[in-house]
Amino acid sequence: MDFCLVSSDSDFTRLASRLREEGITVYGFGEEKTPKPFVAACDKFVYIELLREDSLTQANEEPTPDLNARTDMLKPVAMTQPKKPKAPVGFIAKILDDIADEDGWAHLGALGANITKLRPEFDPRTHGYKKLSDLIKGYPHAFEIQARGSTGGSAAMYARHKQQSK
Repeated sequence: MDFCLVSSDSDFTRLASRLREEGITVYGFGEEKTPKPFVAACDKFVYIELLREDSLTQANEEPTPDLNARTDMLKPVAMTQPKKPKAPVGFIAKILDDIADEDGWAHLGALGANITKLRPEFDPRTHGYKKLSDLIKGYPHAFEIQARGSTGGSAAMYARHKQQSK
């Protein structure tokens, strides 16, 4: 069973913890001002600002139909985006090193699951990337990425911390 809490209020911290104690997966949604204990009490926490950014990006990417009117005034305008924070490369590298096989490679799904366990609020979009694989590719000095076993059109993705491979 899953449970969703939509709040930025620390009063829900105990509820999230209690639900998790019962084996229920807790998804939290709230603003970036959400207290860290509440964020940590959830299995996965999504900042709603990221959802707003996604919807603005999608709205601005959609083609505008020609209605013989100024429809550009109806579309949301993306405001100047603040600079995205640098990804926690050291944190990701440490997890990769911990879960890697003898050659230093780890399945990207396992990496994502471990990141979420330790930091429920982690989301590649916070750092300007759509997916974890894009974030890993965005730091070629620190990480390698490899697609393996393309069966049925989809390949399993593996990542390696370059320091580990030396």
